[in-house]
Amino acid sequence: MPKEDVEKYLKEVESHFGKAWLETQAGHRLQILWERSDSNSTIDLVSLGYALKTISERHPEWLKGCVGDILSMTRNDKTGAFRNSILLPGSSTVA
Repeated sequence: MPKEDVEKYLKEVESHFGKAWLETQAGHRLQILWERSDSNSTIDLVSLGYALKTISERHPEWLKGCVGDILSMTRNDKTGAFRNSILLPGSSTVA
């Protein structure tokens, strides 16, 4: 994948969740992933960015609600809701 596309999809994640939230060390899996700099985390974040872009083009209001739910989660809610809200539906858009 061209570097420009990688940067575009990382910016997509940043634009939905906000740089300040992503860089906060509150223990959310996405924040932990954002902090890492290895190739596996980059692949995961690019995949998330692609899913966010694709879903936002088709269902922007639904996505906005999901992101809002994720941003307002308590520590106990974080584990499954993130995966179920965005990652699973987003992965089905890749075809």
